[in-house]
Amino acid sequence: MAEVKKIATRESYGATLAELSTEYPNLVVLDADLAGATKTASFKKVCPERFIDCGIAEGNMMGVAAGLAAAGMIPFASSFAMFAAGRAFVQVRNSIGYPHLNVKIGATHAGISVGEDGATHQCCEDIALMRSIPGMVVINPADDVEARAAVRAAAAVERIGMIAMIYVGETLLITPYDDLGFGSYKTNEGYLTSKKVVPSVAEYIADHHLSVDKIFVRSQDSVTLLRTRAILEQIPGIRVMSSAADNLEVITPAADKGTALGMLCRDIGTDLDHAAAIGDSENDFEMLRAVALPIAMGNASSEVKALCRWETDTNAEDGVAHAIDRILAHNKACDEQAENSGI
Repeated sequence: MAEVKKIATRESYGATLAELSTEYPNLVVLDADLAGATKTASFKKVCPERFIDCGIAEGNMMGVAAGLAAAGMIPFASSFAMFAAGRAFVQVRNSIGYPHLNVKIGATHAGISVGEDGATHQCCEDIALMRSIPGMVVINPADDVEARAAVRAAAAVERIGMIAMIYVGETLLITPYDDLGFGSYKTNEGYLTSKKVVPSVAEYIADHHLSVDKIFVRSQDSVTLLRTRAILEQIPGIRVMSSAADNLEVITPAADKGTALGMLCRDIGTDLDHAAAIGDSENDFEMLRAVALPIAMGNASSEVKALCRWETDTNAEDGVAHAIDRILAHNKACDEQAENSGI
């Protein structure tokens, strides 16, 4: 029988932060005079220049963490659950949650397991308090393995600037925060009439036993998108692609535009050998490979242009309209030539 190792999750937390010190040069760890107990001392030992002891001032620590996040750092603010979620709640709510800043809060010593410290330290309200803050993600690992994975996931995923829409049939599920992000540029009628704003998309899907058709994520941070994509691509049974430099799309492997266009051609009585397609990004690859006349937008990626026979103007220059005009003019010229030849 394999040996069972009992490893406290706080040990896993500190050890993983120490490992991440070399992987993330902008990762900073903060503590409130409890580095020995929360095990952030492991990080301090290997990276003292990015460790900040804020003293017994948890509210101030959360404010410092918020400022660091606003400046582009990845702060992990650490303390006992009673102090991180309880004493510092106002700062977490207003300085971190409200502006959706990229702060990770490592709360240890939760629940009644902190026996010798007494009832004042036995926090049973921490998860409820944090879940009451819109946009806050709560992770409660069960053991060493989950704790290490959770810390790595928290470091890799930046919530700020990343917004998501979930496609369920004809409905777009979206949170109020994400709706604000998409609403700044998506004003078309389809988006406005099909969206359903809910407090928690995950809970809504679970409560209504829904099946997700597509997840669309947008961020201006290319590093965050790359890291998120790397994580998602490890999940079997899904396909990750992009339709622009600022987004990711998660779909079923069976879905692609080439297959859809082939179905459309059959429905209207033609085939892909008599079809043209215009594309500009990764999610157009299958469609462009499938048709007789693949056309690249002027703003298309180099990979798309390599697949195509010719290039039209950019989106801003009405490239699709110009491509259609060129095709129609070519067809008209062919018809006139055939007519003049008596064919």
